Order: sequence, then structure tokens, then C-alpha cells
Amino acid sequence: MKLAEALLEKAAINTRMSELRDLVVQNGFIQEGDTPIDDANDTLKEFEECYRKLVALERKIIRTNSETTVNNLTLSQLIGEKKMLKTKSDQLKKIIDSCKTNNRYSRSEIKHVVIFDLKKLVKENEAITASIRKIEMTLAQTNWQTELLE
Repeated sequence: MKLAEALLEKAAINTRMSELRDLVVQNGFIQEGDTPIDDANDTLKEFEECYRKLVALERKIIRTNSETTVNNLTLSQLIGEKKMLKTKSDQLKKIIDSCKTNNRYSRSEIKHVVIFDLKKLVKENEAITASIRKIEMTLAQTNWQTELLE
């Protein structure tokens, strides 16, 4: 199985676990005398089975990410780098957006001005988002080429 397939399976298991949780909530607490549509105990068993599969799959994914290298970095390091760049980009975007708002409704109100190079900040954020896209493409390509380790 390819790493990309394992990641898709992981997402499907997470979705199924959410569905099972909702079923347990719907059928695990009913009005006295009613019959539940599904047996909550059976649903909980399936939930536990999904959890066991998820844990086993996650361990394989982590091992594969930590042992597979691209451009002298492990996939885990690339994923971490992407997360840190995303965090910085999100924060820069908030700074940029807050500087673009104009709270002045008439010419007689006090004018606020930006006291740093906003264009430079925008260009920096554009470079960061380009780096994120490059990392995402590298990860996607590598995920489809890499066999999942046991």
C-alpha cells in the first residue's frame, strides 16, 4: 500500500468513527419503552475496531514519514516545516488584513497610517505561501511513490 492510500484510508476511518459516534448518541439514549434503530453496543464494538485500525495505521504512517527522506529531509521534517510556515503565514495575513481596514468614515476623523512596510510584508507572505505549495506538491508526489512501512 502506498503512503497516500494509507492517508486516504486514515481519513475514511476518521469519518466512519464520527458517524459511529453519532449513531451511539442517537441510539444509546432513548425514551423508556422505545426500541433503538441500531444496537448501540454493536456500534460501540465497531467504533473500537475502527480505533484499533486507526492506531495501527497511524503507527505505520509515522514510521514511514520518519524514515522516508526527500531533499535530505524526512517527510516528518517537511510536514513540520510546512506547519510552521503555515502558522507564520496565517499570522502575517492577520497583520496585513488588520492594516487594510479603514475605520475613517469622514475626512474630519483622525487618520491612521501604517508605520511599517506593508508591501514588504505582503511579498514575504506571498513567498511563504509559494514555499508551502512547493512542499505540498513534494509531499503529494512522495506519498504516491512511497510504500507504507510495516
